[in-house]
Amino acid sequence: MKSQAQNEKNLFDGILSTELRTRLKDKRLRLGLPYQAMARLFGVDWSTIRKWERGPTKRCSVTLRPKLIDFLNGKYDEMLKAENEPKVFTYKRGIPDDVLYCMERFSKAYQLLRYRPDLRENLLDNVEKITNEMLKSMIERKSGKPDPL
Repeated sequence: MKSQAQNEKNLFDGILSTELRTRLKDKRLRLGLPYQAMARLFGVDWSTIRKWERGPTKRCSVTLRPKLIDFLNGKYDEMLKAENEPKVFTYKRGIPDDVLYCMERFSKAYQLLRYRPDLRENLLDNVEKITNEMLKSMIERKSGKPDPL
């Protein structure tokens, strides 16, 4: 008697039905994966995963069909969870509480944006810009140059 997974492999003709799109998206979100992480598994661009879930792509490539079914059936769950677990850092003693508070707030904001890689990138860019501006301003004040602000 064939397993359900084997039957699905035999029955899946590559058409991305509404049901299959929903299952794919639900599975990705349940694992906490951004499009990019799932794309790495399949060896495709992140926009391909997005198109599988939302359209306009109607079919999945023949070479990716077995992997797609294996993904839906949980074959890669443990590996993907381990790869995408947030890294926990321990901070050295002596960092002021207000700095630790700021770091925690940034970390929480970054985690909240896990399904929005575009906004994560924007957040990182803005923090980098602000940090550079503040350091430059502090160095100029220390060296006696006038503060442009």
